[in-house]
Amino acid sequence: MISFKLDERMDEIRDRTGKRPTFKDISEATGVSVSVLSNMRVKPGYNTSTNNIDALCRYFQCQPGDLLAWKPDLPKKSNEGGDR
Repeated sequence: MISFKLDERMDEIRDRTGKRPTFKDISEATGVSVSVLSNMRVKPGYNTSTNNIDALCRYFQCQPGDLLAWKPDLPKKSNEGGDR
């Protein structure tokens, strides 16, 4: 599953500038809506466009791999009662 590392990128800006950007700040600078940014943060496997990823990479001055993380999917639980 792909997840987004927005908090890490936002923390890097805070470390450099002393101010952590808000989703509103990022949205105004990139055109990516606050709701999309929020979904990227909280919804595992959230699907967004490459245009949004491009805008965020431009804003954070990073590569896509600095913005995205891949984690193996959790194993699915088996049907304990079996199929009947």
